[in-house]
Amino acid sequence: MRALDLLGEALKRDAQYGLALAMAAHCHLVLALNGWSEDRQRNRQDGVDLARRALRAAGDDANVLGFAARVLGYFEQDINPAITLIDRALDLNPSYAHGWTESGFLRLYSGRHDLAIQHFEKSLG
Repeated sequence: MRALDLLGEALKRDAQYGLALAMAAHCHLVLALNGWSEDRQRNRQDGVDLARRALRAAGDDANVLGFAARVLGYFEQDINPAITLIDRALDLNPSYAHGWTESGFLRLYSGRHDLAIQHFEKSLG
């Protein structure tokens, strides 16, 4: 069973399950990054919609913030709101290794390569 199918089952039980929404949004990012989406615009919109729903449901959860930030940073024109989200996630949980990785990607997307390297290194421990 595909990850999106499993997350869909979780969301049938609780449509406001923030982490499942955020992870489903991230699945749309993976589809885009790998060129696996048959309808790129629809995939993008679904990812953005799920990320925003996740933030509404659980915007104070570092994991939700981390997944949503990366999705929005990749799919949206303005990366600054995504950077604000990942910074909030890292403020909530400074030892959030996955968050430091996502922050590294967001800094890379924004052209801040030296900071991206620092954040990737920090994610390694």
